[in-house]
Amino acid sequence: MMNYCMEKITPPFERPTFREMSKKEAQKYFDWYMSVLPDRIDILMDFFERTGGGTKSELDYTPESLIKLWKWFIPHVELVEKSPEELEREVQASPEWLKEEIKNDTHRVNTVTLAIAMDIAMYYGEVFVKNFQSVKWGFITKPKTHVNVNKPVLLGFKEGKYDAQMDVMRTVHILSQKVIEGNKTHELLYSNYNIWTQDVIVP
Repeated sequence: MMNYCMEKITPPFERPTFREMSKKEAQKYFDWYMSVLPDRIDILMDFFERTGGGTKSELDYTPESLIKLWKWFIPHVELVEKSPEELEREVQASPEWLKEEIKNDTHRVNTVTLAIAMDIAMYYGEVFVKNFQSVKWGFITKPKTHVNVNKPVLLGFKEGKYDAQMDVMRTVHILSQKVIEGNKTHELLYSNYNIWTQDVIVP
């Protein structure tokens, strides 16, 4: 894989886990995330063009552009073998009923794939924001036990089958796992978009 720009991929300050963040720390992280989002999407678009995905203009924030983007991403999903120490940490941290499955999961996506996935998540979020007036970036600070607490998420969805907030990074991570498991469907991200649009709050 060609070199992927890793600038601004991590915040230039120490931060606790999302669950441990104070409201002030969550705001600081959110402000950083939104400040780097345009540049990270530009990096993604540039890499998309340089590696044969198409022209940057094809990533025009239309829902259909998600098909082209995911088709391009599939062959860029690369795995590395977990170290024995890394695997042991994951096994120890998992519940008893999951330990055997974790023990057999000996590979993970590499750092570059994670970076591309993060940038795809940002682009994916912007597709919602640009196509739905009611969808905005934001974060929630309580309850502390909520899976999305203090994370940059999309707001503007109904309470229902899914969370009222959309964690685009978690969504892209889950879909990346499906690619690893053999799902090479080009419409995977686009289909996810269509599912979530059903719960968008319409003003």
